Amino acid sequence: ARQSEQRVTALLAGGHDVALQALFRSAGLAPATHAIMLRALKIWREVANGRRLAGVQEVSWLMLKELGGQSAEGDLAGLVKSIHLDALRENARGHALAIAAA
Repeated sequence: ARQSEQRVTALLAGGHDVALQALFRSAGLAPATHAIMLRALKIWREVANGRRLAGVQEVSWLMLKELGGQSAEGDLAGLVKSIHLDALRENARGHALAIAAA
């Protein structure tokens, strides 16, 4: 995007959907990615503002649901599924270590 870092940061932190979609277009992101990106941004904003507890596992799951769930196909769905599986593994590893330490 041909905007200052400060402007992009402000848009990501609090921009409206229309402004964010314009930012995504100017950054060359395919229109098919806009809804899933908006979904993720809204969740991370809620987390940042203390209105929600969520991590990568929950956010990636909600992004995947936005794409059509487990049956979603395509490169973007594959990427989100991969991120989600990595988050599941990391969380399971953390739980196993906590149990072993108890």
